[in-house]
Parts: sequence; structure tokens; C-alpha cells
Amino acid sequence: MISESSRSNPKCEPAGIDSNTSRGRQEESPAQRSYERPTPLVCPRVECWPRSIGAITTPFGQLKFRAIAVPRFGKGFGSSPSVSAGSGITVTINSKTDTNISASFAISTSATGGNHSVVVTAGGQTSTAVNFYVQVPTKLVRTDYPGVPSGYGPLVVLTNGNVVNAGGQVLLTHQCGMYRNLVYSLKDQRAADIDGTYTFVEMFSNYSSTFGGTVPPSQNFNMTPGGLLADIQYIGKTAPSCPGSDDHESSTQSHKVIVGTGSYPLSTVNSIQRGNYSSAARVDVTITTP
Repeated sequence: MISESSRSNPKCEPAGIDSNTSRGRQEESPAQRSYERPTPLVCPRVECWPRSIGAITTPFGQLKFRAIAVPRFGKGFGSSPSVSAGSGITVTINSKTDTNISASFAISTSATGGNHSVVVTAGGQTSTAVNFYVQVPTKLVRTDYPGVPSGYGPLVVLTNGNVVNAGGQVLLTHQCGMYRNLVYSLKDQRAADIDGTYTFVEMFSNYSSTFGGTVPPSQNFNMTPGGLLADIQYIGKTAPSCPGSDDHESSTQSHKVIVGTGSYPLSTVNSIQRGNYSSAARVDVTITTP
């Protein structure tokens, strides 16, 4: 989230960020805002570990069974096997042979989190069960990333410079102000990583400022497997104008994850303070509830 002041510079030129194209773009600031807030970007990440989350289809890619693990099937699975994973999970068999079944799992919001028993039935016989784990989005954890140690980047103070996100992309140019990058991982009920397709929502409350600012709007970010969940907190103006010596704002940041029709509030809550405090630059993001 980026904030740009126009308290003492009504003609400053704020810039927005197009979250669909992940490119910076110039846009006209709403007249009622004192600070402009382009959205943080979702940046590519090298790691990609497919997992299940809410209504994600094909968690873990394709789940495979082998006849050797279910010896009651004798020579194999036969011509018309079926796979069951219990209530709330729809199984689609993608391919099958005498020795292998490849299936995709679609998890509905009615499915409970945790282990689900998966069995194969063929020729009137049912295999022993194997566990399939359904992840539930629970919280955020700051994650180490190049240039953002422990998920909490250094304070960057600008007099006439660029605002650069965790992925190295320039979001704003010729800025006077201060910013900090943050990187998170989404965790499930076991504190394991969740990597999938979902909408990440950030919300703000308890807002106050010394310059007559307004509470930042809620913002949605569409995540896909392998994406980086990053945030940037910036406050400033287009140079040569700069924030006043005591221009600052504070807010409470909370989050939720939406998968299909399901909404999952996250426990993580941040307290944010940014701006000049008696001429001292600060961008502090404190986790008040893990």
C-alpha cells in the first residue's frame, strides 16, 4: 500500500499501480484524498509447491495410486475403478491403467480441514485408506526474501528517488518520502505453507493522521501458484515537494482469504505507523496479533 501526500502540494502527481498488469501507470488522484495509495504487487517467485486450499482443484497436482499398494485388486484396477475422498471433495479420474490411477480433487467450502480418507473401489473391493490433507488459510508469517530479510525490509528514505517493490519493480519515480517492503507466506492450520489460487484481501481500520488523510480502502489481490505475497508501505510526495516534518498516519491492517464462495479471516493483524514524527522518518509495521 502506497500513500502520497498532497497536503502542502495540491498539484502533486500521484501514481497508481495496475494490479492486473503489474505495471506502474499514472492516474489522476481522487480530489478528496491527501495521500495516494497504489496497490502492492504480486510478484513471481521461483518456488512452486502445489497444495490444497479451500476450493482449489487438483491439489498436489495429481494423486496417484498403485495396485501394488492394494494387493486385493490382484492384477490391477480393472476397467471402471472409482475414487472417493469423503464429504465435500469431488474426485475426477483423469486417466487409469491396470497399475495406476491419476485423479484430480476439487475441494468445496463444506469440506472440513485436516485429513480425509481416500479409497479406491474396483471389482467390488475397496482399498485401505490413505490420508489427504485439506488446508485452511489461518495466518500470515513474514518470510525471508532477497533484499527483504525476515520479510521486513529496511527503511528507505527518499528526497528525489524511486519507490521499488520487493521484486525490483519501480512503482513511482521522483518521490520524496519513505517506504518499507514486506513479504509474507500464507499458512494453514498446521503452520504449513499454502500456495494456490485465491484472492487475498487487506482491510484497514482505526485510521488517524496529522494531515487530514482518509482511511485506505480495502484492496483485493489475485494470487496464483508460485506467486509472491508482498506488501509495500510508502508515504510521500512527488519531488521537490516533501511531507511536512510532522506529517504521519497510523492504521490497523487485517486480512482475509477468499476461495470460491468461502471466506477465511486470518488471525494476523498489523499496526502501521508511517511518516515524519518530529522530523524523524518512520515506516513501522508491527504484528499485534500473529
